[in-house]
Amino acid sequence: MKCLYCEEDIWEEAKFCTSCGTPVLRCPSCQNPILADAQFCGQCGENLQFHEGLHEESDVVLMRVTQPALKIKREQQFVEELQPEHLAIIYRPTRIAQRYPLVAGDNIIGANPRNDITIGDPEVSWNHCMLICRPDRILLQDTASTNGTYLNGQRVVRPTQITGKDKLQIASIEFNIWIPDNYIDRYK
Repeated sequence: MKCLYCEEDIWEEAKFCTSCGTPVLRCPSCQNPILADAQFCGQCGENLQFHEGLHEESDVVLMRVTQPALKIKREQQFVEELQPEHLAIIYRPTRIAQRYPLVAGDNIIGANPRNDITIGDPEVSWNHCMLICRPDRILLQDTASTNGTYLNGQRVVRPTQITGKDKLQIASIEFNIWIPDNYIDRYK
C-alpha cells in the first residue's frame, strides 16, 4: 500500500509511514486507510464526521507531513517532474498527489473545467483566482471569488507577489508553492 501523504510504499498493516512518520488512519467500519480530513470513507461510504477522536489526530498528521525531510524529498521529485514549459508548482501539503504546474502568463484557478487548474470543491468559485507568472516574479490575484483567496492568512485584495515560502489558501483549501531556483532562466 502507498502512504496517502508522501506516496511511499508501506507495509499493509503499518500504523505509521516509514518515510514521513504520518499515522495511518483507518475507517472505523472497514479499516480502509483514510486521509485525516476525510468526511466519508472512500471504500464503504461511512460518515466519518461523527466518530470521536478520529479527527483529533488531524493536527498531528498535518504537522508530520510538513517536516523538513519531506521538503527535500518533495523538491527532488518536483525537479524530476518539471517539464520545460513549467515554471513552478502549487501543491496541497497534505495531499502531495494534488499538484499543479504553472506556465508563463495567467494560470486561472477555479471550479470551471476550462480553467488552467480545476479544483472541484463547492467552496471554490467558478473563476476563483489567478497565479500570474512573469519573468521576474509570480503574482497572486483574487478574481472576485465568493470565499476569498488568502496569502499567509491575509486576504488578497490586489495582485500580490508570492515566494516559495508562502502559503496560499483558496477558500478553505491550503496550497504551498514550489518555485525552482532557476525560475528566471526557465521563463526565457
